[in-house]
Amino acid sequence: MGRRRTGWVVLLLALIVAVIVPNLTPKHIGGVATVTPPPPTVGDCVLDAFSTGSEMMQTPKGWQPIYSHPSTGPCQGTVYGQVSAVINDPTLLFESVDGLGRDPNFDKCPGNAPHEDLPAGSDAGTAYGHWTVRLLDSTTVIGPTPRQAAAGQHWAACVIAVSQNLTNQALGFAVPVSQWRHSRQIAEAVGQCMIKPSKIDSSTDCSITHAAESFGDTTGPFTPELTTSCSALVGDLTAMTDPTAGGRLHVEVVSYDSNGDQVTTTTQRTQTDANQVCMISGGTSYLKGTLLALGTQPVHFG
Repeated sequence: MGRRRTGWVVLLLALIVAVIVPNLTPKHIGGVATVTPPPPTVGDCVLDAFSTGSEMMQTPKGWQPIYSHPSTGPCQGTVYGQVSAVINDPTLLFESVDGLGRDPNFDKCPGNAPHEDLPAGSDAGTAYGHWTVRLLDSTTVIGPTPRQAAAGQHWAACVIAVSQNLTNQALGFAVPVSQWRHSRQIAEAVGQCMIKPSKIDSSTDCSITHAAESFGDTTGPFTPELTTSCSALVGDLTAMTDPTAGGRLHVEVVSYDSNGDQVTTTTQRTQTDANQVCMISGGTSYLKGTLLALGTQPVHFG
């Protein structure tokens, strides 16, 4: 009886060891450890397609912006925008202004894209007087991805992008928008042309036959200095040795009143609220395609 009892004890101990010991051995769990991407920095690119449209949600406590949250990182492959500023402590709930929500984070964004060789901000630099460069890109605000937000990231970023007119979807390019001087594809997308110079709001896609292309604008009375700085602006942005194309094009400053109609008298052009636009017009000829970064390539007349 003693031997039989001893045998049962030994067998029980063996079973306990068989169950416990394997569980004391570290187990390898398959998978790859992932790291939450850091917040973007100025110059980073947007790596995912996203909507550039802004959305606001009204809550009992105020207005709350709803931001797209694409991934950002080094500018590689197809990119959909470029970060021009990062707001480290954004306002995510704010009061209405005249019953409408106005995003205070958007107001913190630079006035212009970081266009290559042009200072950021609404003033295009002393070389061009006080012209604001007119390109068909736009500023939008994005926020953290769900994964970044879950990790406690709290920021907003200003992004320069080119979007489709009807869908607000950002267009993808092989290089950032700031490199438009080296990409005819981007230049064609950001050029701002006019169906007829008589109306300031007659903007159109430059791929459509048009009468003029605008390069900069400013508000205030017309002065002779504006003509000089307009010529410098056009020469730089087109990279053409002769922006008049042998006299077939006209580099000029066109003045508009507060209603957006062209004015021609000295009294009208020198009003303090007059709008001045630096442009190239085809005279009696029509143009097709942007003149931005055209360089030595031929001008296409429509």
